[in-house]
Amino acid sequence: MNNDSFCGLFCAKHKCQPDDFDMAVFRRCLYPNRYYLGRLLMLVNQDYFDSDFALIEAVKNLTNVREINVEIDAFRHTHPQKGLFRHWLKVHISGQRLLNEATIICQKAPSGGRSDTSRAAMAAANSPVPSQSEQTSGATSDATNDVVAGKRFHPLRLTRRTTFAN
Repeated sequence: MNNDSFCGLFCAKHKCQPDDFDMAVFRRCLYPNRYYLGRLLMLVNQDYFDSDFALIEAVKNLTNVREINVEIDAFRHTHPQKGLFRHWLKVHISGQRLLNEATIICQKAPSGGRSDTSRAAMAAANSPVPSQSEQTSGATSDATNDVVAGKRFHPLRLTRRTTFAN
């Protein structure tokens, strides 16, 4: 098992064994007020949740939220929620709960799940401060001219905004 996979990160956060991963995710992603009805259905019809456990198995070894989201969307397309228990009583796992759980776990991971496209990285990339080579060579960029002209890029909006001197 890969420690950067959803299974490894989930088990580390919730302190469960990888063998118990399927049931732990099932409990967390089942609609909360449907837990006891779901347990009863498991006793009566053991095959009822096969498609739900197939989705859990499919996302088990994935490493980022985008892949998990694609897998959940494919599951929703191929397994529509039909029938009394699945559609009307909602006795199935929630794809949105599974995606939320994956988002929380993968984003808090030290090395996995999060790319370098955060707001801080975008702000640093659009910073109007010239690089060391531009300062020594005397070359100016549009960003440098914007600072001289009293304009700068707003780091979150990525648009120009005029600054006023006090």
